[in-house]
Amino acid sequence: MRHWLIIAAITALGIVRTQAQVEIFIDESAKSDTVIVFGVTTFNRPLTRSFTVRNATDSTVRIVPSRTDISGQQSPVVNEFEGLFSNEDISPQTTRSLNVRYRADVAFFPADSVAEVRLVLDVLRLPSQSPIQRKVLILRGLKTGNVLGTVQRHVRFDSVYLATPMARQVTYTVQNLLPVRFPVVSQRLLLRTPSLGPQEIQVDTFARVEFPERGAIDWKVSYRPLDRGRDSADFELRYVNADNVRDTIVMTRISGVGVEQRIDIVGASASGVSSPIVVAQPDTVIVSDVLAGSVVNLNVRLRNAGNADVHIDSIVVVPIKGQGAFTLSRFATSIGIDRTDTVSVGFAPSQRGECIARLDVFTDLLRRGFGDVPSEAARRSLIVIGRARSSVKVVPEPLSLGPVIVSSTCSNEASAQVEISNLGNTDIRVDSVTVSPPDAGITVTPQQYLLPAGAVRTLQCSFRAGFPGRITGDVVLHSTGVEPRRPIPFVATAISADTLALHTVADASARPGSVVAVPVVVGSGFVRGLQRASLFVNFNPSVAAIIDLQRQGTASATALASIDARPQGAVVDLRDDAGFGEGDTLITLRMRLFLGDSSSTRVVINPDNSTVGLAECPDLLPLRVRAGRVSIDSVCGLSYKTAVSGLKTFRAGVLPNPAFDGATVAVIAQQGSVMSVDVLDALGRPCVQTMQVVCTDAITTATIDVSMLPPAAYAVVVRMGDGMQTIPLVVQR
Repeated sequence: MRHWLIIAAITALGIVRTQAQVEIFIDESAKSDTVIVFGVTTFNRPLTRSFTVRNATDSTVRIVPSRTDISGQQSPVVNEFEGLFSNEDISPQTTRSLNVRYRADVAFFPADSVAEVRLVLDVLRLPSQSPIQRKVLILRGLKTGNVLGTVQRHVRFDSVYLATPMARQVTYTVQNLLPVRFPVVSQRLLLRTPSLGPQEIQVDTFARVEFPERGAIDWKVSYRPLDRGRDSADFELRYVNADNVRDTIVMTRISGVGVEQRIDIVGASASGVSSPIVVAQPDTVIVSDVLAGSVVNLNVRLRNAGNADVHIDSIVVVPIKGQGAFTLSRFATSIGIDRTDTVSVGFAPSQRGECIARLDVFTDLLRRGFGDVPSEAARRSLIVIGRARSSVKVVPEPLSLGPVIVSSTCSNEASAQVEISNLGNTDIRVDSVTVSPPDAGITVTPQQYLLPAGAVRTLQCSFRAGFPGRITGDVVLHSTGVEPRRPIPFVATAISADTLALHTVADASARPGSVVAVPVVVGSGFVRGLQRASLFVNFNPSVAAIIDLQRQGTASATALASIDARPQGAVVDLRDDAGFGEGDTLITLRMRLFLGDSSSTRVVINPDNSTVGLAECPDLLPLRVRAGRVSIDSVCGLSYKTAVSGLKTFRAGVLPNPAFDGATVAVIAQQGSVMSVDVLDALGRPCVQTMQVVCTDAITTATIDVSMLPPAAYAVVVRMGDGMQTIPLVVQR
């Protein structure tokens, strides 16, 4: 145990010695800062600042200073600053503070220009004088003859990523060099580049502000770019100076560059045994018409559409549909601004269908120092879609079998032919044919055959229904070719010979000459797959007639249709060898209304004279029906009588007739005409009070109350001037 403790102590000592170093810093709390800001002073009024050297080694070190201008050259500006030390020796485990002075001497550097100098500090180990490290500090100051001054003549936001969650901020400081207070008159931000949306450069100004004696004021300057490119503005500060009127403005330039990393697809090409079709979009590549079992190399050209160099760390293929169909064979590592490079992706579909993958392009954006960059910005996702076709062409596809009626009176078997074509350049040997699900009742012949390249073969398919319903599945060809499994989708339909309920649905009231729609609705059962329907529609031909059929949106949308008028209505005949489709409505009757001998008519399918079924079994399903009704407007559904009054004629009618509690008198006459209406019994005696009617419409109506009259025959007398019309009326109870 003791030995282990000694080893641990030696190890810990070694770690401590390894970690020992010489630290040079300006601020203990922000050791990464390298700029010593002296601020603003007047001519020949020097300023002194300090930095700290901490020697944590076990040797004495020597600090050797040197100065150059900001470009690394010797120039007059270096004389503006001096170190108040020469070669300084720092003992082991010692911390020292060293001073630097800004002379502010007008003889060395012009006034009102920010002076910047690089102070290079070489650290040597003594006594060997071997170099340990080098530290570079930036010294910055400004001398002026003005009242106010700032070393921040240009506030720069070098590169800020677009639409970062938080704006980047800096502090802009202006100093008062005199022991006098100065009020600020105005603070204005003057934009130099236009902004269509929210303002990208902002300065937090004060409502009222005054410079203290030899004091400073800080403004918060923020930048949040919304688009790529350079933005700039001027911040103008006006103040009152009673002694020197010209020194009333301090102007500072603010600029920034909005940075966006963007990778777009600008083109793509493919090579392989087939001739695929390639379509490129900014974020998607679609390659189609690829032969299943072959390999296609897809070259995707990427363009750097942003304004920062793209450094790619990796590209990951993420399958979305079709595992393993896409592989990455080459990708670019860096793309310059507005330059392109190519990513190669292999597409090897094992069977026909669509495969989708996502290419996630990961870059070093988060490590580039662009500030608060959203994490998702370092990843660009591109979509690759591949569509493969089979080397075996099938016509028709999908295969449709039926409908088959499960009935003891009709055949419950259907057959179809399928053409198989080999589109590849190698022979295909089909070893077997299977059906999924196995109990679908479908058989295919032949089961085994050789299909040479470019050859065509016909298969016989039959479907025997064991139960009603709709079956979907695949007929699968198993072969030794590049596509070992070739599914052919099928749909097989079997219909039960159950009672079919058809309802004529309408409760319409319209004027003569109008057209109403009467849907024939499937109340129960279903019509999908049926091929024939002969419907005898009963209605009163004096009131209505079927003028045409509306098939769009109904189960008989593709059927051939005809209308045959009959004394008691019409026969509607529907024929569709492919079978009726899905739908709650079999057909919609369009009926025109007339002035007839009744005010309404029932519209009903006669089940005794109507048939529904298949081509070989047209009268297959028993029918159950329910009637609808269409009505003529109450002012029109009656027979009119015409009378003459001078040069004028008028027509009058009574509805209903016979009447029970009330009757309506309808008059067609010139507007403004005045009529009188009387009801007389068989002896000519008035039975109700005479009514005066003024014709205000093309058809004017008046209601007669006959509820108090005994059942009998009466006469309704309508007079206009010297013209009169008598209409018989029967009252019943």
